[in-house]
Amino acid sequence: MDAIERAIWNDVEMHKSGCWTWKGFAGCNIIRLLAELSGKPLPIGMKLYRMSECAMGKDCVNPDHVGTGRQWRRRVQSGEGDEEVDG
Repeated sequence: MDAIERAIWNDVEMHKSGCWTWKGFAGCNIIRLLAELSGKPLPIGMKLYRMSECAMGKDCVNPDHVGTGRQWRRRVQSGEGDEEVDG
């Protein structure tokens, strides 16, 4: 891990709930950046939705708490609700 990655991860606070919060600068899509750094890039061009198991809502930047529209539709059809994310 290089110095830039370390600096980015130093600004991420990981909570017991599994949610992450961002303490760093604003102005970039931190969820996409963290997804790339985690080796789990998010699909480009698809709407992203925060999954219902995300306890912190909009404050959470954990890419594992975000899914695609396809995943969201399956969850809504099963009775679970999720929240759209800027992605």
